[in-house]
Amino acid sequence: FVASMSGSSALPAPYTALSACEDRAMPVPFDDAKRLIEAELQQPMNAIFAEFEEKSLAAASLAQVHRAVTLNGEAVAVKVQYPNLQRQVEADIRTLRFLAWVLGRAFPGYGYEWLIPEFEASLRGELDFRREAENARRISNLFSEWPEIHVPVVLDRLSGGRVLTMEWIDGVKLSDETGLADANLDASQCARILSQAFSAMIFEFGFVHCDPHAGNLLARRMPDTALKHSEMAPASPPSWFNLLLPRQKPKIQLVLLDHGMYRELTPSFRSNYCRLWHSLLTRSHANGRAAAQALGVPAAEYDTLSLLLTHRPSGSRGAIGTNMSAEERQAIRERYRSVGAADVNAFLESLPRDMLFVMRTWSLVRSLNRRLGGTTRQRFLIMSEMATRGMLQDEGTAGKKRPDRASWRKLVRLALTMIRTQVEMYTLDLVYVVYRRLYCITSSTGRQYG
Repeated sequence: FVASMSGSSALPAPYTALSACEDRAMPVPFDDAKRLIEAELQQPMNAIFAEFEEKSLAAASLAQVHRAVTLNGEAVAVKVQYPNLQRQVEADIRTLRFLAWVLGRAFPGYGYEWLIPEFEASLRGELDFRREAENARRISNLFSEWPEIHVPVVLDRLSGGRVLTMEWIDGVKLSDETGLADANLDASQCARILSQAFSAMIFEFGFVHCDPHAGNLLARRMPDTALKHSEMAPASPPSWFNLLLPRQKPKIQLVLLDHGMYRELTPSFRSNYCRLWHSLLTRSHANGRAAAQALGVPAAEYDTLSLLLTHRPSGSRGAIGTNMSAEERQAIRERYRSVGAADVNAFLESLPRDMLFVMRTWSLVRSLNRRLGGTTRQRFLIMSEMATRGMLQDEGTAGKKRPDRASWRKLVRLALTMIRTQVEMYTLDLVYVVYRRLYCITSSTGRQYG
């Protein structure tokens, strides 16, 4: 997580070295990787691949990736888990459990033992590449009508629990500014697609890729076949409402890699999370407090939740996507002056576990969005649209390929709700811009990025 944030302004410059952990860790020797592949697929290498590059192209915390060519002439990426990793992970988990226990006993209120079970479940799930293959297929199906999103196809016949073989994709990492420019890929458009994709996962699908660092996301020019496939693809719910709420045809395609860490949100969390964000962005705070309470957050902590999610208090009088005024910053310092690490720990422990995974995902998306020059305002506007789309699913229209008359009425009402949401946001922004100018209130940096 820290490695993923190291390219943003959130951490000091020396931490940029940690970005090597994304895909430039120390690989294991080729002979070790070869033995694992042959043991997992139960065939000698020359009976599986026509070509296999011995030098790994990327190496992360759990596995390394090699380029290869199948006997059928297909270019593929072969993800190979490090030998003995599962034994090492079990030892690391026991050590982590012990350290968390010692910390909790030595400093009551500072223990994070409550977080260990979630960490264990997530890490063990990542060790099974068959689960990753299933996640890849599922998210690919959910994005089947999004030509701007591509998930590499998994070759099941050449995959197993510790080896994953996928189609080879040539693309540019989202953190590679020079590479994006050389490929004539508009960074701002990449930022927009990134925010749209992860907003859809969280607000609509309820199935979230929780590790969106730069090593797991590539950009490339939109292949002609992708647009044609999208136009010919059968409708899958709830995409039929794009008739009233269409998306622009993109020129860039975002490629999602590494599908080991996913979170399936509970329906109640997804629904109330949509309501919460819709309320925060339209400043309908009575509805926001109700949504927060439905998520298990006390009404008294609604303002803290607003600060955590939108980086501003709920009563802020700034336009969406601008920084807080000096007065607002001072008020926050005064309010939270006495809050310590134990209070933060207790607050985080009280949140739904889905919320913690989603917050982590948003932090990574925000960091990448900032690198790409995307603004907070653009990201929030996209989130407001997707939260409204998510609310549509709660109206009972999801799952119907051909909506009936009642569904069409709900569809029109939700479309009007989306328009109203946008109008409310722009109107409030205009009011607060005028207010700030009349009273000479300014923020330190103006427009907010990320």
